[in-house]
Amino acid sequence: RIGMHTNLVKAFISAAMFRIPAEFMCLPRVIDRPMPKKMTPNFAFFIRSGKDRVGVALATRESATNDAPEHLDVAEFFVLPAHRGRGVGRQAASLLWDRLPGQWVVRVSQANVAALPFWRNTVRSYTGGTFSVSERPGQLGSWHVFSFQSDRRS
Repeated sequence: RIGMHTNLVKAFISAAMFRIPAEFMCLPRVIDRPMPKKMTPNFAFFIRSGKDRVGVALATRESATNDAPEHLDVAEFFVLPAHRGRGVGRQAASLLWDRLPGQWVVRVSQANVAALPFWRNTVRSYTGGTFSVSERPGQLGSWHVFSFQSDRRS
């Protein structure tokens, strides 16, 4: 986990140095050529509020909770604390799901007490209540897994 956060910070800083414009910006990714079987496509986005980059969202195929390669998984999602509670995260999640339509999985550690209500409310709002929730065991505690379909495109 620490390595992932270090990489996110490096990506965040690198993009800031290049002044990449976009409201919700997709980083370069390899999708136009076949990928080795063990590699899955990853999607990285910066979250912007006005002109400021305030977070990142990472999505991947083949959720850690199942072996379905067609499922998309919110692998990492982070909004700077100063920008939380303003609807930025909810809007970014909706844009992510609109940008990549398909079957989605959002895993939330039961220990992450702040994230659970955020994701429950965000998924409920986005889907109009059409989603399922399950609980999965993990090495450091259980996970709540929200599953739903996104058919929209932006």
